Amino acid sequence: MEYHAFPFELIKRGSRIILYAAGNVGRSYYRQISETAHCKIVLWVDKNINNKIVFSPEAIKELREDEYDYVIIALNNDDVIGEVYKSLIEYGVSSEKIFAQTPAQAWFSLLTLDELFHDIHAVKDALRKYFYKSNGNIYYFDKLIKELKIAKNTSDEIALRIVNTAMRIATEELTDPQMRIVFLWIFFEADCFSSELFRMYLKFTGEIKQNISQKYWLLTSANTIWLQYSNVLYDEFYIDMQRTTVEYAKELSLSLPVPKIFQKENNNNICVLSTNGLLPSTITRFISPFITELSRREYNVHLFDLQPFLNDSMANFLNITRYSNDVDAALYKEHIREFYPNDIRLYYPSSINKNKVLEEVLDWFAEINPYCILDASGDYSYISSIYYKMYPTIFIPLRNQGASSSFFHKIIITNPEIKLSPPLREEQVLSLPVFHKCSDPMKIFRRNDFGFLKDDIIVVTVGKRLAFEISTALIDQFCYLLSSDRRIKWLLVGTSEIPYLQSAYPQLLEKSVFLLEYESDLPGLFGMCDIYLNPERIGGGTTIAWAMQQGVAVVSPLGASAGYALVGKINSMPKETDLVPRIYQLSKDYDLLTHSKKLSLETAKHWSVKNFVDGLIRGMDELAVAFMPES
Repeated sequence: MEYHAFPFELIKRGSRIILYAAGNVGRSYYRQISETAHCKIVLWVDKNINNKIVFSPEAIKELREDEYDYVIIALNNDDVIGEVYKSLIEYGVSSEKIFAQTPAQAWFSLLTLDELFHDIHAVKDALRKYFYKSNGNIYYFDKLIKELKIAKNTSDEIALRIVNTAMRIATEELTDPQMRIVFLWIFFEADCFSSELFRMYLKFTGEIKQNISQKYWLLTSANTIWLQYSNVLYDEFYIDMQRTTVEYAKELSLSLPVPKIFQKENNNNICVLSTNGLLPSTITRFISPFITELSRREYNVHLFDLQPFLNDSMANFLNITRYSNDVDAALYKEHIREFYPNDIRLYYPSSINKNKVLEEVLDWFAEINPYCILDASGDYSYISSIYYKMYPTIFIPLRNQGASSSFFHKIIITNPEIKLSPPLREEQVLSLPVFHKCSDPMKIFRRNDFGFLKDDIIVVTVGKRLAFEISTALIDQFCYLLSSDRRIKWLLVGTSEIPYLQSAYPQLLEKSVFLLEYESDLPGLFGMCDIYLNPERIGGGTTIAWAMQQGVAVVSPLGASAGYALVGKINSMPKETDLVPRIYQLSKDYDLLTHSKKLSLETAKHWSVKNFVDGLIRGMDELAVAFMPES
């Protein structure tokens, strides 16, 4: 039997598939699926076979659409594939579920770094093929991405040449906005992004006109890019983002229905916006306590889940996945009341059309006539330029200003030392105290379960983005200490892969360095740890807070926003290079380590939701007066 590679990279593991055709390609696919259990075949069909295993294509009609995720056409002829495609559409199969590529159409591009530098025709040809071969997966360029990752570490000159080449081709050789975005995303995936490329990314995204859903996701992702590459933020980013989102709102022809006149007196309606506040996530753990407290104080709280579209991964942005309000929302609606009291109203947009979703939200605002809108959505800024003109709006950043380009009257800042970026003005700041709801451990973690000794110093670092958040310099510095002092152990939680660490220090793995992909009970895990090592990064606030609430000493640099906000200026290290010497000092001085642990506990005691809400209410009242001055 001929071998035809099954498209593992494009079909999500665990998917339920209908395998169409039982010839050489179909049988090759069937064997690979059986051997790997990559996905589940719910039906195997072929026109010429009808037996206990392979059925007639007519059997597809008997399946509901929610019983399968893909129909894989296992044929090697474009013309025949086209005919099958048409018949599947006639059967009622959604086009989004049909995978119609021949094995001969090798989905990996063979574009090389040398061609990138010297052969623009090869680059353009590869980009053109991407749109009909890759099903939107940027790893179509995996060969080039891997070469770029290696080359950019060769020298500063090569790294600069890569960025300059990307800029030149994107501006001078390419004209289609989508093709430009795809091209730039190659460099994002290859860790070769820069502020210049980021500026281009935002500009080209604004030029996309024909795909509203895609444009939504691309704009939203702009607020994720800087999380991974904080150095790409440029001075005018927030201004550019505001301009682009205003143009996007105009493009959608959005407008607020004629609302009631803003009512300041005897109005206790509060609208809270979140992109996934109705999910049992970290964001929910932040939102739930303070809106519950607002409800307890007799405010009518209306919570909106404003994430109508969700992409499978940052690598695939041409094919946008609908975040189903019927299927996915139903899974958590029955559990949501454990996070929110019954008197808090929950809103789920029901529309499928993007414009209708946004109009639906604006209609709700007009009907509710809120005293204040609390925007904790982070990335949902496309209608903020409309509603903030009618209602007092306070932005609650779940990370910092960079998490949104929303239009608002006030922004909550819990870190008085934060640097404000234009167009944010000093008078827009509403300073409030930090609060973090304590999450109790679910079980007791014992050191001997991990092979740790009683006197070992357990250092923990947590984050899903550790692979690129931790600098190689910090890894080198800490691993040198670990090599000389085997009593110190480093537990990295959130990822099973940190390439540089694993390649440079394999001798330390499972001896002094331990990678733990995921742990659902982080507070419990922190109970056996001594020190939380926080690299110079953006985010990580929740896990740092939980560590401090469990009495773990925190070592964090001034440049780490979340660490700085929680630990404070006095207890933060001036530079990242000071972290390892501090860990060494704590490991050798029991009294100092004990004092640092007590300091974490004492600091965490003051994170009161009551104090936060007191300040929030004062801010809302002052804003209401300023928003609608008394006549």
